[in-house]
Amino acid sequence: MKKSVALLIAVPVLFLTACGNPEPQTEDISMDNPPEQPPLETEPVEEHSEESVLYYSFLEIDGSELPTGRVVVLPDILILVPTSTGMICVGDPAVNISEALRSMINDPRNEWTSDDLEISNVTFSAGHAVVELQGEIFGAGDIVLIASGMQVLMTVFTDNSVQTATVTLNGECIGNLGISHESEARPADYVYARAEIEAFSR
Repeated sequence: MKKSVALLIAVPVLFLTACGNPEPQTEDISMDNPPEQPPLETEPVEEHSEESVLYYSFLEIDGSELPTGRVVVLPDILILVPTSTGMICVGDPAVNISEALRSMINDPRNEWTSDDLEISNVTFSAGHAVVELQGEIFGAGDIVLIASGMQVLMTVFTDNSVQTATVTLNGECIGNLGISHESEARPADYVYARAEIEAFSR
């Protein structure tokens, strides 16, 4: 299949349930509020502390009701769903993203294959994530490669702290996987915005 497939997604709930990273809070200590007499209201627990690190996996089609948050790439054939890693989110989004990507890469339900795909770098600053992957991804047709690129992007944005992201595979934009013509290629420094990723679910 040589053309990108329109992506249909059911419910955008995932982005409300994944890891968060609220702005850090600092306590104002002054003579009016000395350390030995703390204010009655304590600092709230960070939202991500009770949430699981999520990633996207391929759904095994068995006739069951499709789960919430699904991403239908090819009806009844290629469907991505949010999946828990079993790990609890920590305060560093780069750590959460790395854990999510590792779980995604090692998921036995992947429709694509790779012997050497690895995470070479993940950084996060001021809402922007930079993810660099190395290795080869193989799939039965362009549609599988397109789905794998979507899987990576959706996984990166499961952490609510991520507002924008640059994601590359072997130095090229992850969105170039499966494209049918060079004119469709995006530059390596292409910045994905959260709104663009969430549009998949509309």
